[in-house]
Amino acid sequence: MRLGRDRVRLSWGRVRLSWGRVRLVRCGGRQRLAVRAMLVGHHAPQVVVPVPAAEQRRTVLERGCHTTGPTIVDDRHGSRIDPRKEIGMQDAGANRYGTGWHDEYDRTGSPLSHRLRLVRDELRRALASAVPGPIRLVSACAGQGRDVIGVLADHPRRTDVRARLVELDPENAARARADAGAAGLDGQIEVVEADAGLADPYVGAVPAEIVLMCGVFGNIPDADVRATVAALSQLCAPDAFVIWTRHRGEPDLTPTLRRWFAESGWRELAFTAPDEHRFSVGLHQLTTPPTPIVPGSRYFSFNR
Repeated sequence: MRLGRDRVRLSWGRVRLSWGRVRLVRCGGRQRLAVRAMLVGHHAPQVVVPVPAAEQRRTVLERGCHTTGPTIVDDRHGSRIDPRKEIGMQDAGANRYGTGWHDEYDRTGSPLSHRLRLVRDELRRALASAVPGPIRLVSACAGQGRDVIGVLADHPRRTDVRARLVELDPENAARARADAGAAGLDGQIEVVEADAGLADPYVGAVPAEIVLMCGVFGNIPDADVRATVAALSQLCAPDAFVIWTRHRGEPDLTPTLRRWFAESGWRELAFTAPDEHRFSVGLHQLTTPPTPIVPGSRYFSFNR
């Protein structure tokens, strides 16, 4: 690979873009793809990749050029991405999981809207199963908090819950605060703008009866997934529930991930993997004594 100031050149192979928006373009009959990615808060350089004819599976017309390339899997929800939609989101200035990305939650029939519905169902189940009294809840990489806010807005146990949503993106955090306020949940939901991979943002909000790890395990290295599962009881009260998501793109880590939960003292209550989409949603309950949180420690780092 040769890295210049404005361009990266790669030989074609099985290239996995695990972070960013992409645009795949072939112009003038040349056997090349121009790929432009947008990382969080930054514009990435253009990537030019030679493409063998055998790899040209799909061609559509766009702006006088031909868009072609392999299927891309978005790790956040495991769905197939239409490059043209990705271009539209890029041009709108949205980072990968910024406000524009979350608009897919509002699109009827989208993978994200389906996943959100399942996560909310599991959250309602956890709330109904929690013992009477106060309920602490923490959500890592909470985004705009649509799962928690959407459930607590009209839940009979809303006044029992004190939730902390940890989200690094300032626009998403602001949207979560505004939505919580609009739902009358100012006293129940606190939004902390911080790195959810660190232990410190959870201090004072744990041990929690319910932990959400949604949109996390598909965006961190496998070693961090295993380490996070092993350390997850640090955030938990006895008999706590965890709700998590993970895509099932190849290689599918979910069988191994479920085994890691079992090895770490968690009992599986539900695992949903819709045939029509590539995401999965899990609900587990802690069966072993929790361990104290270790301030200053790191659980995971997002792929960059």
